[in-house]
Amino acid sequence: MATRRMISKEIIHSKRFLQLALTAQALYMHLIVSADDDGVVSLFTGMRLCGASDGDADNLFRQDFIRWLVEGDSVVVVTDFKLQNRLQPSRFSPGKYHDLLLESYPEILPQAFQQTADTLLELRRRNAAENSKVKNSIGKDSLSSVDGCQPKERKTIRDEKTGKMIAIEIDKKE
Repeated sequence: MATRRMISKEIIHSKRFLQLALTAQALYMHLIVSADDDGVVSLFTGMRLCGASDGDADNLFRQDFIRWLVEGDSVVVVTDFKLQNRLQPSRFSPGKYHDLLLESYPEILPQAFQQTADTLLELRRRNAAENSKVKNSIGKDSLSSVDGCQPKERKTIRDEKTGKMIAIEIDKKE
């Protein structure tokens, strides 16, 4: 399970999120940070971490930020967890409630797995395309015929007044 989580600005700057009470917002962020790789987390633990009330949790349910997974154990799933936290398939470890999550909310995980795979493929394609591009550059030796420029020779000399070494450029004579 990852020890770092991302929280998307798209979510926390949305109107429906900003209309929540500050304690409900804090609860949501604690739930994201405490969730396993599937987005499943103990609601009770999140509430204790930030001092949230049952009303704050109810607001998150009403706005569909979280859904019950195992109500008696106060286990919830963060509905947009996979939109904010895309893991490489090699780093993903299914949580304790992975199978139950697939049964209860099949629309949450399969789409997220597909998005993760699509994102990785797109990143690989983009990196391959960038690496294959040839960078245009002009070397110092190729400047002699450009707009009548003459190549310059660099020399280092000691300034007599200050005693410091300085670099000067001298036109090369062909």
